[in-house]
Amino acid sequence: MVLYRNRIAALLPLILLLGLPGCFSPPARVSLEERGYATPENGLYVHSDPPFSIVFPAGWKIEQGSSTYIRAISPFENPQDNFRESVSLILLNQGSNLEIDELYTINRDGLANKLKNYQVLSETDISIAGGPGKLLEISFGIRDGVIIRSLFGFATIEADEGVIGILFTCTATRERYDQYGPIFRRTIASLKTGPPQEIKERKWYDWQ
Repeated sequence: MVLYRNRIAALLPLILLLGLPGCFSPPARVSLEERGYATPENGLYVHSDPPFSIVFPAGWKIEQGSSTYIRAISPFENPQDNFRESVSLILLNQGSNLEIDELYTINRDGLANKLKNYQVLSETDISIAGGPGKLLEISFGIRDGVIIRSLFGFATIEADEGVIGILFTCTATRERYDQYGPIFRRTIASLKTGPPQEIKERKWYDWQ
């Protein structure tokens, strides 16, 4: 059962990254639509159980997916802008035995096996929401020779039902990643547990 759970977990970031629907029976996942609300004007997303909040970039469109994840998409900058930078978050209710190293290793290896021209650019240990976290920065190819750079964030938080795994997926084209990379890192770092955090009114250009 543990091995099956790990194989499923390894596919979750890839599904988010490529915008593909799940075609399997996933492990228990926390319903964002039932337990959270978003405030698009300042980017704040608040989750009630377990209690946490995160600040997405101001001015980005916040979308709730199939009740299990939420993402923010960058605004169009011009009519020829056919790629939308994005930040996605998914929660995994894996019980009391989930550890950050397991969450990280399983997903990193799963991505390596699925993506074309996959390359690890950096791996970093950081603190997220006051606990241990990890960042994985990669590049890979898609159609027409386009190179994508993505930043994945991995964290765990305590909840009544056990340990909740949190996976971030942040995506931009290689040419624009230097602009969006700092925005991605600030979004991941904004994750806070407990009551909703207070933020000042912000504009899109505050995140440039």
